[in-house]
Amino acid sequence: MVIAHDDGTCAAYAHLKRGSVTVRPGQRVAQGDLIGRLGNTGNTSMPHLHVQLMDHPVIDAAAGIPMRWTNIELEDIDPQWQKHAKAPERSALEGMPRDGQIFRAL
Repeated sequence: MVIAHDDGTCAAYAHLKRGSVTVRPGQRVAQGDLIGRLGNTGNTSMPHLHVQLMDHPVIDAAAGIPMRWTNIELEDIDPQWQKHAKAPERSALEGMPRDGQIFRAL
């Protein structure tokens, strides 16, 4: 799913559960609206959400735009996910959650 923002950027949301999307093309959405449910598509072992900010609504033609989360609260890593919580790459932005780490946007 791709959502176009008023500032000209677009956000792609991938790996939503099949049949769970609650919005239709052209529909206006607001912060906090339910757009779909997490799924387990792709080559993965668990449900997850892939989000990317872009400069164009067509994913194959878009360039990525850095995205910053503000007001996030990092939580400890659940012990059952510890094996997935590898250290961040050197190129990772400071303050980003580690693989397997849960965060809440406040």
